[in-house]
Amino acid sequence: MRPICSRAILRCDSWLGLGGAIKGLAATAVLASPALLRRALVERMIRPGRLVVDQNGSKPLDAHEILAASGTMFHPSCSCAMGREDDEAAVVDPKCRVYGVRGLRVADASVMPKIPSANTNFPTIMIAERVADFIRSA
Repeated sequence: MRPICSRAILRCDSWLGLGGAIKGLAATAVLASPALLRRALVERMIRPGRLVVDQNGSKPLDAHEILAASGTMFHPSCSCAMGREDDEAAVVDPKCRVYGVRGLRVADASVMPKIPSANTNFPTIMIAERVADFIRSA
């Protein structure tokens, strides 16, 4: 049997190794918490930023104010990479079935074998549509 969990936890484009595993466990804990607590935690982490555009036109923002109002964003991908069964980095087959786990498929950006250089929204939708087709035809 293949060590699926260790592969998925230790192979993530933005969170490599133990630090990534800890962040993943923390995110899992937040998502598994009761609804009221989860909402409070998520709202605390994702706060709306200050408006960058001055609605009244009175004073343009300087570079420091713009940088203070901005943040980073990322789209995790490639943590359950698709590939051949003999590929140690692969977690799912070309039909997104998890190696070694009967009846489990992954249908999101994590199956992308390489980190994309563009937005992951549309490719992820297409992956999900294709996996839905695989499930319907099975």
